Amino acid sequence: MSVETNKWSTGNKQEQKPELPDHFKENETLITDPTEISNKSNEYFINIGPNLATKIPVSDINFSNYLDERSIKSIFLDPVTFNYAVFIVLSHMYTNVFA
Repeated sequence: MSVETNKWSTGNKQEQKPELPDHFKENETLITDPTEISNKSNEYFINIGPNLATKIPVSDINFSNYLDERSIKSIFLDPVTFNYAVFIVLSHMYTNVFA
């Protein structure tokens, strides 16, 4: 693969631009078109997760079997509704006004 090093300037310092491939092979086919390189790269990277997921063996074991005892120092937070937030703010306002 031949890659030319490009430099670009920002003020007084020069920073090296990332090197990008100008070609690659897919199944013995040389691809040189920049749009096709971009599309093939995108296709590869968007499929990494699904391709790896197909290699995970199916199991009947429940995930909780792999966990240690429950932590008593964990918390669970419920979402706060708008009405509840207004109630809290107003109750603090009135408490401070009448105190």
